[in-house]
Amino acid sequence: MNYWRSLFIVFIFFVEHLHAQDFLPLNREFLLPYDRALAQKKIEFHTAIKPYNSAELDTLINIDSLYDFRPFNISRKRLMGRIADNLLNRHLVNVDTAGLVLHADPLLNVDLGRETVSGKKVYTNTRGIQVFGSIGKKVSFYTSYYENQATFSPYIDTFITEYKVVPGQGESKPFKPGELSRAYDFNMAYGWVTYTPSRYFNFQFGQGKNFIGDGYRSLLLSDNSFAYPFLKVTTSVWKIKYVNLFTQFQDIRGSQLVVNGKGTGYPKKFGTFHFLSIDIGKSLTVGLFESIIWPGGDSTSKRGYDLAYLNPIIFYRSVEFSQGSSDNALMGLNLKYKINSKWYFYGQFILDDFKLDEFKNKDYRYQQKYGYQIGTRVFDPLNIKNLALQGEYNVVMPYTYSHRTIEQNYSHYNQALAHPLGANFKELVTIVDYRYRRFFIELKYIYTQYGVDTGNVSYGKNIFIPDYGGIYNGVNYQFPYAKHPAQGPKNNLHYLEFKAGYLINPKTNMRLTFSYVNRIITGYGDPNSMTHYYSVGFSTNLQNFYYDF
Repeated sequence: MNYWRSLFIVFIFFVEHLHAQDFLPLNREFLLPYDRALAQKKIEFHTAIKPYNSAELDTLINIDSLYDFRPFNISRKRLMGRIADNLLNRHLVNVDTAGLVLHADPLLNVDLGRETVSGKKVYTNTRGIQVFGSIGKKVSFYTSYYENQATFSPYIDTFITEYKVVPGQGESKPFKPGELSRAYDFNMAYGWVTYTPSRYFNFQFGQGKNFIGDGYRSLLLSDNSFAYPFLKVTTSVWKIKYVNLFTQFQDIRGSQLVVNGKGTGYPKKFGTFHFLSIDIGKSLTVGLFESIIWPGGDSTSKRGYDLAYLNPIIFYRSVEFSQGSSDNALMGLNLKYKINSKWYFYGQFILDDFKLDEFKNKDYRYQQKYGYQIGTRVFDPLNIKNLALQGEYNVVMPYTYSHRTIEQNYSHYNQALAHPLGANFKELVTIVDYRYRRFFIELKYIYTQYGVDTGNVSYGKNIFIPDYGGIYNGVNYQFPYAKHPAQGPKNNLHYLEFKAGYLINPKTNMRLTFSYVNRIITGYGDPNSMTHYYSVGFSTNLQNFYYDF
């Protein structure tokens, strides 16, 4: 309730000050044609900052030329024809009058399938609505709500049992309790207000997700976890784009806090992020990243948001040292280099803790916590129109993103803020996308090797276990020092996903899809070592949910 009241107050303030700035959905399939167009060398756009601002895109690319098929030819003479035309070719509700632009759409995901190893029936039933638009030329808004009932493959059930959340979608409660199918009921709400006083500044306040990077994964900040409240300030000058992101996260491992007999929600923790992106010539883009996470309270009192971290330009590590603080700071680098207008390389480097003098010592006693990403993406290879290939290699050392104090690890709602696997892994991602008019195919194969914990020994994959050992879920964990990625007993994950379907309405990414997943784990062992899953679904697909772990 506090979130909605705050959102309404900010909304009224901006309206009093009155072309709208909207943000595209943070969905890989939706963004594919945009990424194809933005790959051109002549276009300077900071693609590592997501979601994309559609008002900026309007000045750079012809949105209507992204698709090579025509709208469905539907007569609008009758009411049902107009409704059908809006549903299939436009937004369902379209209002543009007296300074107000308003759009509304139903949000659906009806998916039915079966996991053949367990014989379990798997389904998703999602109903929702989105409303967005603008007031005048400087204010825009967005809100959406999803109500879900679903069953999942057994390995997702195991994840939900351990972490108390549906991946990327928050907490759930049993649906039809007593059934053996393990069905879940959960909901999600997103909403924000955007204010653009000039072409140099953009302010966005609300609840949602953010992503920093040019790859399928991000080692800096991804949309893997649940939505969170945030204030984002974006400054655009010359070839520079600078993002200040102020967030509130929740630690839901334990019970909700109770004050005077009333629940006050889960313990809060806060994050502040800086990302500075610079275009160097027409080919190279360099991004500098830093973040800090700190708990909402300490051993003596409620701490709240530390005003020192509101400084929009200072490096947080220097602030941390000046305060004698042990807050969790990370630094990173993002790179993108365009070979030509259809092919580019990208990469990331994340630094958590590192000591060079210790690193040179083979018997060092310090956790060297870092990770890196190397990737490439090419459009229309061999002159095959609408074909896209992507390859990516990710490595994260053990204990990266974790912290001596669990409340300060790099997580929100029991999920990592970066990679779904946490740490201590090596991963190869390959993706093939092909589209012919409205028909599409996606083939994704992921191979991952990671180290797993045994007994009371933490080898560094679970970022919720303290990085130098400690108590987690009642177990007092011991630790070896991090020597290499995927240390400890190893598992090998093979994840193959195939999708084929038909795009109905590109405005809402409404589509019919057939999906198949083959997931196999070999090595040390896993309670759900093999998964074969197939389904057929109808959806408006506007978000990323990561089940490929």
